[in-house]
Amino acid sequence: MLFSNFLINAIDAIELDDNEDGIVEVVYERDDEFHKFYIYDSGVMIENKKELFEAFKSTKVKGNGLGLVLSRQIAEAHGGSVELLDEKRKGFEIKLAL
Repeated sequence: MLFSNFLINAIDAIELDDNEDGIVEVVYERDDEFHKFYIYDSGVMIENKKELFEAFKSTKVKGNGLGLVLSRQIAEAHGGSVELLDEKRKGFEIKLAL
């Protein structure tokens, strides 16, 4: 559920964009403490960054606002975290403890 939620969100963001060529990129790194996954997409930018991890807040017509909240809780239950990356590229960092 954790990864599928981020991939579905990435695809949804691409479908909202006028650009016909969408890209979803998944990068994996490992250090001494964590498995790190970075998920980037070329879709529309995130507008409501402050509300991103608040329950029942969604920009999707059929969204319930629980996907990112539950994904973060799952990662934290495994000693990890989920963060929005504040970079030129739109993406998320998902850390899971080794």
